[in-house]
Amino acid sequence: MIVNAEDLKDTDFACARNSDSGYSENLAFTYDSGNKSLTIHRSDDSSMNITGIRSIHFGQNGKDLNLCDPPTQFYKVKDGKTPDLSKNTVSIDLESLTPNSVRDITLTMSVLQTKVVNIHYTFSNNTGLDHAPFEVPTEVINNTTPLSTSEVLSNFVKVELDD
Repeated sequence: MIVNAEDLKDTDFACARNSDSGYSENLAFTYDSGNKSLTIHRSDDSSMNITGIRSIHFGQNGKDLNLCDPPTQFYKVKDGKTPDLSKNTVSIDLESLTPNSVRDITLTMSVLQTKVVNIHYTFSNNTGLDHAPFEVPTEVINNTTPLSTSEVLSNFVKVELDD
């Protein structure tokens, strides 16, 4: 049960991912407006072995990334053209294959001097509904590493577009 959850009242998906198999099991959810709480549970209310759960995902379609429904996570290159990987950085506009499920994104790839490919994305359209994209904390990475002057993305990345 999640308490003080008035902001979760419109939850419309929930699932648990198994630690061993990676299998995702859809879960039921019940919002109690009196207690402002959200309870996530099995639809038959049977018990769950929490040591076998890798993660629990829940949210609202159109607002949150639905990791319970993999097809909602697919994107295509907006203009349909293969990105130019002959430079050390490129930005690509991607649109969701499931309209109104997740927002379109702009993906930027860059080769750093350390020969690491940095991948960063931002939402292309600001609806004011979605959370900011996850970013690795700067305490974990050195995000001030300059771009490579000798390497290009095609040395590290291959992009194939489906027809």
